[in-house]
Amino acid sequence: MSASDQASFLLDVVELWSCRRAVRSMKARLRSASSLPDESSQELFRRATDVQKRIGELGRRISSLVSS
Repeated sequence: MSASDQASFLLDVVELWSCRRAVRSMKARLRSASSLPDESSQELFRRATDVQKRIGELGRRISSLVSS
């Protein structure tokens, strides 16, 4: 693996961990959604969905870097 690929791998892994932590936090906030107005819950759910999509992208990129 080249130095560039190694750097990309490390950055992707760090971002993946960060995204997973963010989704866990959003899920916890959604579970206690009774304290959030309906609009806030919907926005939080939309953001969590977007972050989940990013997690999938990062997972695929990391897998492709490891398998190359």
